[in-house]
Amino acid sequence: MTQSDKDLHDFPISRSWQRARWIRAADERKPDNAFFLFRKQFTRESGALDVLKVFVSAEDRYMLWLNGRLIGRGLPPSDPDFKYYDELEVPSGLLAAGENCLAALVYAGHETYGLLLEAVDSVGEVVVASDASWRGCRAAAWDANTLRVNGRVAQEFFDARRLPADWQASTFADSVWDACREAGPVMWGRRSKLRSPANRLIPREIPFPRETPQYPYAVTYTEECLDIVNRRRPDDLAPTLSAVGSEIEHARAENVASLLSDAGDAIFACSTAHQADPAFDGIYDPCVVLDFGKVLTGYLELELEGTAGGVIEIGYVERLLNGKFNNAIEVSYADRLTMRDGQQTFRSFFWKSFRYVKLRFRNCRRPVTVRACRAISSTYPFEEKGAFRSDDTLLNQVFEICRYTIPLCCHDFIMDTPWREQNQWTGDTAAVILPGIYACFGDTKLAAKFLRQSGSSQLPLGLIPNHTHTGPPPNSDRMIRDYSLWWIYGLWQHYRYTGELRWIHEFFPHVVRIMQYNLHFVNDHGLIEDIPTIFIDHVTLNKRGENAAYNGLLYGTLDIVAQMARLKGDSYWQEKAETWRAMIRANFQDRLLVRDCGCIGQTRHNGVLDASICEHANAAALLWDLVAPEIAESIIKGLFEEKTVSYIEATPFACSVTLRALAHVGRLDLALELIRERWGKRMVEKGASSTYEEWNMSGSRRGARGAYYGLFRSLSHAWSAVPAEFLIRNLIGCEILESGCSKVGLAPVETEFDYQVTFPTPRGPIVVKNTGGTIDIQAPAGVEVVQKAALANVQPVS
Repeated sequence: MTQSDKDLHDFPISRSWQRARWIRAADERKPDNAFFLFRKQFTRESGALDVLKVFVSAEDRYMLWLNGRLIGRGLPPSDPDFKYYDELEVPSGLLAAGENCLAALVYAGHETYGLLLEAVDSVGEVVVASDASWRGCRAAAWDANTLRVNGRVAQEFFDARRLPADWQASTFADSVWDACREAGPVMWGRRSKLRSPANRLIPREIPFPRETPQYPYAVTYTEECLDIVNRRRPDDLAPTLSAVGSEIEHARAENVASLLSDAGDAIFACSTAHQADPAFDGIYDPCVVLDFGKVLTGYLELELEGTAGGVIEIGYVERLLNGKFNNAIEVSYADRLTMRDGQQTFRSFFWKSFRYVKLRFRNCRRPVTVRACRAISSTYPFEEKGAFRSDDTLLNQVFEICRYTIPLCCHDFIMDTPWREQNQWTGDTAAVILPGIYACFGDTKLAAKFLRQSGSSQLPLGLIPNHTHTGPPPNSDRMIRDYSLWWIYGLWQHYRYTGELRWIHEFFPHVVRIMQYNLHFVNDHGLIEDIPTIFIDHVTLNKRGENAAYNGLLYGTLDIVAQMARLKGDSYWQEKAETWRAMIRANFQDRLLVRDCGCIGQTRHNGVLDASICEHANAAALLWDLVAPEIAESIIKGLFEEKTVSYIEATPFACSVTLRALAHVGRLDLALELIRERWGKRMVEKGASSTYEEWNMSGSRRGARGAYYGLFRSLSHAWSAVPAEFLIRNLIGCEILESGCSKVGLAPVETEFDYQVTFPTPRGPIVVKNTGGTIDIQAPAGVEVVQKAALANVQPVS
């Protein structure tokens, strides 16, 4: 590709692959949930290859070794049209004179394409590339017939006895392995007849995850459980891991507290009394449940002295149920290690989300010594650049659990929760997580990846899919329409924060198509009516007809569309967006006001106003100035101040609109009261270390007419981390006046509690201190600060 060609591309483009071909094991045809081993030996001449770069992609995920040393693992998930590859630089001195070996373990979730690899020297000459000269085979150590917990992760059954020793080393004899088959060349455009697995390859745009070892915080309990075979569901470990045991009497579990560090040896063995006493009924397995202190994402790693054929079953949960481990009800993350004799280290291939881990030792008639049990935490490598600290202890605690939750939901992609779906949901990310990332960490790379992936996944009818990181989108009739509006909001916020106009140039056509789709549902009043499949919130709402919350969000989005059109010089869409906004504003209050209480109703359907009140509609009306001042005051008093109106409360996700609305109308005091009441009392005071999916851990009010019913809620949901960004931005009244944060407006609030806020801009941090009523502002060079009129003083809430 020439330099002039490169100048046409604002976004990452693929390298020129020279000799690499997609390869797969010769004897496999579309296995599901399978692992493969690949090897290639090559010779290094003396004094050559001081630098080696390896470019690698895989059908799903890979681990890569050079001469027995792990040099990388990946990939970020994607759909086939935008397949990623990694660039790995070989550590200095790792290459040996003479024979060397590249070895890869590849997981193939649904296909069989396997591996793509090309290694080059310092001048770009290809040293080794994946082709038919590689050797490969199915990895028999992993069982493919296991329960798939979600779309990406299955329970991992690993038998250490069946993995060839030193298979990654150059001395390993791989002559018994078959030569690989070439599945197709690297190409652009449509897939070839050789079935190349990717239409396009693009480089990893984000850094690799940060890995940090963490030891358990406490031993929650030990027990012994009867060893009963799970014949009905042998592919699922959850039922036996969830069995409730009794105090240890027959099995062995000694020095268990040593698992809290790597300073000692814990010994476990199953009961053996049945061997000597025919009257003894059953075999008892020792079990231990370990608490890592808070929810984390990572790999479990065990160092142990094993016994051949002995089994360790490992279960993972976010929380205990009635004080006991149970992962059989929902999200059955589990692994099984079948040991070989001697010293060994096990580390799960897939990362999991968990706080509690249960180890169950089965078929261990000889003692097993566990020398270390640790989690290798793995998250996106954010730097904590943004901060909030105050004299209000509860607000501090709310901020900390919110800021902690955001990295929990960020790995090689952004996800709603690492515990359940692990999906990059469009609305969750654009509405809450991206603003939280900017405010708390100042990172833009992960946000850019999300916007590019989601924008590139736009459907022909104009909608952005619900989740946009891998695989085909769901059927269009299940598309959440408001998530496409939130995507426009996220795109605009990214431009405003970074100052990179290319995002608007690249994706404004996508914005227009979203608006064109919505135009199909505009009625004579300019309002959207009977648009299918909108979300708004988890709670039960009336979503038919002229839905107030959706029309409010659309009104705010149209303001963004008009500003984008102005930047693009598109007078047609600027005028259309402004005209459409004017129609909504002219009719919104008249069509949707419930005059008896002075609040906005949920919807007007078939000409009939639904007079029930929800927080969502009224917060939208406040945030986007869709009601007259006297009606705004009535809403504030009725719902948030005097609380005289009965209404449907928003869940944490929808509270992103509520909090911004209260700040917008100058009632930050009510916003802070709401944060203390909902996040403080319902999460922090219940011991939360990360934010819940809804206000409760064990139930939801999503039932008919808001009925409450028992339901596991995620304890690590970043769409609930709204206060992280809110406390940073709104206590200092931070408004980006010029894109890229070259000019920032500040209106620090004079509170009766002291605080210090740091807002990280791309040009450096803005630090605002309120000490005893005195406001001090520090800004980096290159950021012009315009101090706006401060909001009214905020009084402490008892």
